[in-house]
Amino acid sequence: LRNSPSQWEYIEALAVAEFSLDFRNIPAEMKYRDHFEIVLYYFNKTQGMKVHKVYGSNGAPGNTGGCPYLTEVYNPAIYNNEPTCAEFDGTWFESTLVDKHGILKFTIMSHTEIYFRVEIEIYHGAFIANKNFTAFKNTMTVKKYYPSRADYDPSFEDFSVYTNFSAPLSRPTSTAGFQESLCTVQRDSLGYKNANSPARPCSRLFLAALDSSNTNLNVALNIEAPYKAIQYTTQNNLWHFQTKPWVDFATTNSSVPLLWQPFSYVPPNVKGVGLKFDIAYPSDWSNQVMNPSSGLNPDVGSGDNEMIVIPYLPFFSSCRGFDSHIPIFRLFETPSIQGIDGSCKLIPSEYTREVNQYLFWTSPSASELTSATPPQDFCSWTVQCKYEEQIDKAPLPKRWYSQDPGSVLFYLTRDAYNFEEYRDLGMFKSMKNTDQLVEAIIGTPATTPAASLVAVGVPRSVGLTVQYYQRTKTQKKIIAIEVMLDNYQEVTNASNSADRSYSLQVLFHGLDYQDCLNKFAFDVAVYLVLYVFVGIGMVFFAAFFWSFHRLFTRLGSPPKFRFVSYLTLTALPPIQGFALTMFPLWPMIGFLQLLFYQTSPLQILQTQTKDFGPWDTYTSSSQAEQLLVQQGRFAVGLFVVASYTMWQASRLMVPKKESVDVEEATTSESSESKVWLPEFWRMTHIILCFFITAMVGCILFEYSLTTMFATNFWISKFLLKIFLLFYEGFLEEILGESLLVMPHSIAIDLVVSIATMGAATFLDFMQSFILETLLNIALRIYIDPGIDAALEKYEWALRVYKRYRAQQEILRDEEGADDDLDMALWEDEEDEETKSPVEDIISSYASYSAESIGTLFAPLTILFVQWTEPNIGMGAAYGIKRTQFVYFWVFGFVMIPFLLVKDLFLHNVTELHHGWKVYDYMKYCKHRYSKRMFRWKAVDPNEDESINEGIRSLDLLCFSSQYYFVLSLATIGIGLLIMSLEALIRQTDRITSASPYNPFQDKMLPFVIVIMFALCKWLHWLSIYLGHRILWRHKPVKADVDEAGILLDGEKNELNLPDWGGQPFGTGGGGMGGIDITSDSFRHRFFEANKPWIIQQLRQTMSPRAQLEALMKGEAQPEDTFGVRQDISDDEGTESDSDLEDKIELDAAAKLVARRWLSKTRRRLGLPDKSQSGINISSDDETTSDDEDAIRVPKLSPVSSEIAKLWLSKVRANIRAADQGRQEIGPARQDISSDDESDSNQDDRPVIAISAQTRMIARSWLSMVRHDGNRRNTALADVSDDDSSESEGLNIAGINVGPKARAIAKQWLREVRNSGRIQGGQGGGISDDDSSSDSSEASMINPPPQLSSKARAIALAWLRSIRQ
Repeated sequence: LRNSPSQWEYIEALAVAEFSLDFRNIPAEMKYRDHFEIVLYYFNKTQGMKVHKVYGSNGAPGNTGGCPYLTEVYNPAIYNNEPTCAEFDGTWFESTLVDKHGILKFTIMSHTEIYFRVEIEIYHGAFIANKNFTAFKNTMTVKKYYPSRADYDPSFEDFSVYTNFSAPLSRPTSTAGFQESLCTVQRDSLGYKNANSPARPCSRLFLAALDSSNTNLNVALNIEAPYKAIQYTTQNNLWHFQTKPWVDFATTNSSVPLLWQPFSYVPPNVKGVGLKFDIAYPSDWSNQVMNPSSGLNPDVGSGDNEMIVIPYLPFFSSCRGFDSHIPIFRLFETPSIQGIDGSCKLIPSEYTREVNQYLFWTSPSASELTSATPPQDFCSWTVQCKYEEQIDKAPLPKRWYSQDPGSVLFYLTRDAYNFEEYRDLGMFKSMKNTDQLVEAIIGTPATTPAASLVAVGVPRSVGLTVQYYQRTKTQKKIIAIEVMLDNYQEVTNASNSADRSYSLQVLFHGLDYQDCLNKFAFDVAVYLVLYVFVGIGMVFFAAFFWSFHRLFTRLGSPPKFRFVSYLTLTALPPIQGFALTMFPLWPMIGFLQLLFYQTSPLQILQTQTKDFGPWDTYTSSSQAEQLLVQQGRFAVGLFVVASYTMWQASRLMVPKKESVDVEEATTSESSESKVWLPEFWRMTHIILCFFITAMVGCILFEYSLTTMFATNFWISKFLLKIFLLFYEGFLEEILGESLLVMPHSIAIDLVVSIATMGAATFLDFMQSFILETLLNIALRIYIDPGIDAALEKYEWALRVYKRYRAQQEILRDEEGADDDLDMALWEDEEDEETKSPVEDIISSYASYSAESIGTLFAPLTILFVQWTEPNIGMGAAYGIKRTQFVYFWVFGFVMIPFLLVKDLFLHNVTELHHGWKVYDYMKYCKHRYSKRMFRWKAVDPNEDESINEGIRSLDLLCFSSQYYFVLSLATIGIGLLIMSLEALIRQTDRITSASPYNPFQDKMLPFVIVIMFALCKWLHWLSIYLGHRILWRHKPVKADVDEAGILLDGEKNELNLPDWGGQPFGTGGGGMGGIDITSDSFRHRFFEANKPWIIQQLRQTMSPRAQLEALMKGEAQPEDTFGVRQDISDDEGTESDSDLEDKIELDAAAKLVARRWLSKTRRRLGLPDKSQSGINISSDDETTSDDEDAIRVPKLSPVSSEIAKLWLSKVRANIRAADQGRQEIGPARQDISSDDESDSNQDDRPVIAISAQTRMIARSWLSMVRHDGNRRNTALADVSDDDSSESEGLNIAGINVGPKARAIAKQWLREVRNSGRIQGGQGGGISDDDSSSDSSEASMINPPPQLSSKARAIALAWLRSIRQ
């Protein structure tokens, strides 16, 4: 057919040989198949293959068709004889509509190198008109195409493709710089294999892959079916695939009609038409290794029952110029193809501008890449094709042209590979769910067609857009592929050629820097640098934010900026607590990895076997069913771990406090009972809320996977933020403590952060993070305090309204009382103590603590999602590849230090903007934690009752590492529970061929639960065992003073005094941001924080021993020396020594008060608590009563004994003074401290006898209510207008009525009400206990007395406070 030294042509593996036959001079009388045929012969094969025949029964029953035509090595031990392939009709070339007397063009491609020759076989005698057949001579031309531009060495650049490039080119003069790789070839300039030619690297090209797990997609027609050639082999279990070259009738002659293949549904089925999945991907098809030296199967192309790898585009067949196989590299590397619209603008390497990862300003822009003179390769083709599928039917699964937007048709490799790597199927299978396999995704057209039209019609326009990243001048990486199906039309006649026509528009171009960044095309190091710059920018913004507040602060003496101090106080505890939580977590993950992922003796839990399966009969060996069982058991294991973790977290949140003996407030001293602390009930309540939050997290996950979330990403993020605020409020209402709510907030924030990874682009993800960070700053500095202030104002207005309604109800019948009513209404508010900012500090710092734990959890959460990807597939649901997780968890780790530094600036901003002493409070917390009485701080029963109940637990834990440990453990429990539920929910996302796993149907369920519970118990025991020896160890608290009152170490653990801003101490309202430093609550905190310093100051004026001796003698300290107020129960100053010998019996309530006072006093002094055994302090001596013989009373020290006797003597003095006052005061003015009991028979409630001490407490409290807030350290006006010496020297400014005082006052009020009525008379006292009658009738006869406006205002204020 042509003048050539050898009639054999050679092509390398995966190359394309195009030969053209010019039969225009052949006699018209010579008919193809009647007189001559075109036959291809391959080297070392005796059987020729005719171009109009189909060889091998593709898809025959049982996959027994086909023949192993091409083999690497002929092995007689395997093959009985040389295979001979059966012939079948079926190609469109044999159609009579194809003119055989024109230019006939064919292409040959093979997965291995081949030698071939083309012969014209003439049937002798069939045509005798002209015996001269020289018309066939020199009619064939051959062109060879090799992949050369995906990834090549500049020394071997193919300059023949730059025919249309006008700029001068610099050709390399030598290949000295070439480094020989593992794969090299030797061929001459004509494309022949020549040992004398220099070695060159093997050509590299992009490859396509098909995944058998996509059961919603019908099999591609241009894919061969595997087969077993049992008639030729002795090993009948060998599968064969792609054993013949791909020969296509690739004519571009427009006069030749483009015909579709006449397929049939009975054997022989051609090219996989009508094949089902069990034929295209047999379950036992695997790539057996036959050649131990190469590790490759020479008889099998790259494919098995999981994946098929091919060098051409799947699905697109019957296309002009390509026929059924479109080589990928020809679309991207050929300058022009005759007869096909379009071309490739190929740019030489010296003129190519790559996208530099670090120098982004040197990279070409998007407009330049698609311009008329692009700086990178640009290809655009329009190929006319025909549908060869049954377009008149809609089979299940759907055909490729009926897939929904977002579906995946096929994959292209990101990198280029040579023919030796092509045979390594295991390498490609390991690329599943990674960015090394780029998905060809169905795009959404501008106009969405109707679903009914998609079901019965076909698209007339198919777009294939392939975008690549020009990494270097000679290397490309495919980044994104989109298939657009548009212009759907209904099929009216499937036999009509026009109804089967469609145009394939191919676009191949590079990406600019921003697109490459968005699609994770760069190395991780590039993103690492970007993250560092983002973190630095965040810190600079925080610094500018602090500078702004420093310049415009309203504080007279702004606090200095603290960095290292805040770093040690606020950053180290969360890191320590979080790190300790990871200790039991990592062994648990390792065991789960061993149990459900690795091959081990416990593999029985990985797959479902015959003996251990569902309760019903197990007969299937489906791999999909086994995978579902493995995933379901993994979910059960996570559920057990989550449940155990949540239970232990609830125990830590609600610890068992130190037991406290409390006696009933009755006249019987022997009746005692224990206070019931419902810890177990609270723990179950907390766990129930954990499950509620887990369900909310699953709902948020499912919502984030919807198109609504993707379409309205920013609106959804904003609405989620608002939802979280309301959800936290809901949890606070049902849980009652901020500590219990915070793990829920952290878990939900982590769910939202995972959902944010599913943003459309990387820049959207970064913008979301930055905006969320700014929003959190605004929440902490402005929004949350503003909301709290608004709620406080609302509560204040509500209190005023309720007070007004109550007073109107009481005085509705009085005339002329409006002025007095208004005065009492507003003056009462002025007397209330100003709210301490400590609660605001705790609330603000709690927000920081939650953010810090969330920051530490973020990268580990992403790592956990990546680890569970095979069983849960959360990343795949968001479109995140397994290899792309690294970009997110590196981001999380890099942001940790920058976010912590940012928070240091925010702490300083909080002090400047609000005037809150955050640093002083955290210093105080650290001191209390270091001086804790118990190893686990949460069991300490001494809570600060002046703080709101909802945040007392936060203050008790001192924001220590133990606090963060509890938060982290609870968050882990909720997170594991959410992931276990998602593992069960997301089963059908990847596997639809089997029913979802039902845990209650699996008889291995109890074993999984038991083994996971045993592991949790063992790790729990190990953690306690190790922690008891090395963690949170503290020295027993030693007293700062000894029994004699001598200071042991005055310099130990001293604290710096706060900055008072130049204001004198004791002026009130100065110093710490509006704190009333004259209040008892502040004094109590100040004393504990500065106890060593105070004692040291006292020693300068009087020795501790002399001071203690004076106290034991009952001598009061002079006010001008110490400036402290006298005891509230001191009526007349000093007591005589004879009073110490008197004995008096106290009732149960007074004894309880004394016992608690003594216990708390000894704890504050740092002395051991010796009152826990129930000391009877009702007598001066140390003997016990008869009913307490069973209790061993410890011996008191002399100092403690003298202190108790001193207190008892003062109590007795109060009682005597009350008795004397009751005798001196006439009936016109009854004293408040009367203890005459009433004998009401109308009330069934128990009446408690009130002692003199209780009456004195109530009287003193009532005097404080009346006290004028502007007067300091003056005598109190008694309610009965008699000057009493008992109130002299009392400093009661800003007194805070605590819960215990309120309870005592309420009890006193009930006692007064039980007396039946209030005594009448001029100027009668409002609380006279003496009653003349207890009946309700008598109460109606004697109306309430007429009180003065001042007395009435005081009484109303007192009643309102008690009712609150």
